[in-house]
Amino acid sequence: MTIDTRVDGDFFEWGQTIPFSVTVVDPEDGAIDCGAVEVSLVLVHDSHGHGESTVTGCSGTLPTTADLAFHGGYLAAGVSVSYTDEGGARRSSTWCRRAARSPSSRRTRAA
Repeated sequence: MTIDTRVDGDFFEWGQTIPFSVTVVDPEDGAIDCGAVEVSLVLVHDSHGHGESTVTGCSGTLPTTADLAFHGGYLAAGVSVSYTDEGGARRSSTWCRRAARSPSSRRTRAA
């Protein structure tokens, strides 16, 4: 399973969407059903993450909202992907931290 965003480690503004595409290879099932792929935005906050929004599909955008910026501390966005194959096995992967610009400092360092 691979996750692609435009620039890993790049900055974004709160309220923007984060584009993604996902490639899942399942040797047992062959072609995968993109309807079985769930992609979530994870608010990376200091040393842990908060699951935020989830969409279904192999490509699209994940929304960020301005109110997420007020958690304070180190903030970034992560992308988490899970896929359930035809046999019911679930796989997941998390990747692509993107540093958020702080509304007060306007710049936060990338992870």
